[in-house]
Amino acid sequence: MLAWLLDPNENHGLGAAVLTDLNAYIARTFFANETATVFKLQAMDYSDVLLYREWQNIDILVESTEAKYVLCIENKIGTQEHDDQLNRYYKIIESKYGKDYLKIYLYLTPEGSPPMKDNNDAWRSLKYETLIEIIENELDKITIEPRRKDFIKTYVETLRRETMNDTEIIKICQEIYKKHKGALDLIYEHRPDKQQNLFEIMKEWCFAKNGNGIIFVENKSSKSYCRFRTPTMDRLIPDSSSISGWGTNNHYFYEIMSWVEKSGEIRFKLQFVLSSQNLTNDEREKLEKIDKLFNPKGLKPDWQWRTVYSTDVHTIKESELELDAEKICEKLDKDLQLVSKNEALIEERIG
Repeated sequence: MLAWLLDPNENHGLGAAVLTDLNAYIARTFFANETATVFKLQAMDYSDVLLYREWQNIDILVESTEAKYVLCIENKIGTQEHDDQLNRYYKIIESKYGKDYLKIYLYLTPEGSPPMKDNNDAWRSLKYETLIEIIENELDKITIEPRRKDFIKTYVETLRRETMNDTEIIKICQEIYKKHKGALDLIYEHRPDKQQNLFEIMKEWCFAKNGNGIIFVENKSSKSYCRFRTPTMDRLIPDSSSISGWGTNNHYFYEIMSWVEKSGEIRFKLQFVLSSQNLTNDEREKLEKIDKLFNPKGLKPDWQWRTVYSTDVHTIKESELELDAEKICEKLDKDLQLVSKNEALIEERIG
């Protein structure tokens, strides 16, 4: 459905409007300081655009030979990238299209989360909320056949429900359950899934540590990401007047990230992530110095997200019917010790 709306050649009635709006967002968000790229995206002719679905397993690939433009979109809802797929897709695109092409790589998730650490920095994060706003904006501006408009609106509402914050979903489900308990008990066993149980344990751990080494940020947390800051990093990376990729004034987060493998195993790890979006050159330079302590190769000039380091991945086997909260908290305590050690290093070398 998303590919259909992005394709100017399809019969949705919006023409190239959604793709044009997306390119405008890309230009002002990721290439604001590159005048030639901004002009190229704004002046682009969409008459020869071709869109491919699942070409070489890439979710969406948009190509214009005339404009020498390629847009590669990897779409993730409820899963993580695997088998080095983003690096593989990057190599495929770089090999197929010449250096004179503008190549844009988007990693699309409900929260605009960055790819895992070992992926190429070319991948830029995009959240579904941005795409939803683009589609709704074009629906309001363009007159199309009513049945098609209703069909697209239904899709947008479904998309919003599927990608909304996990906390909101839980609240809505609980309200529905209270109102229809008798009927739902017949068809639904009322208990959260294992990943949700893990998130609740992580939240309790964060609340227990809150004010004692960490600052838990609940409104930026979800079933897949538990986010917190620390007093030390708040001092070393002060809040900026600009807005980060998370929509906050702080441009770093510690994230306890969890995901479910196809095997049914749940995995989680703690990672330290930076966002350079909208920062001044001096602010970016400080983040780059911190990253270089752990990643000597350094960063690309136009980087937007960076996972500086992460802990070992912890695994909960599918056969483990009940989660051991004490054991999980012990692992998180150990991960926090690594955080403290690394913060001491940053403070010594940078602070």
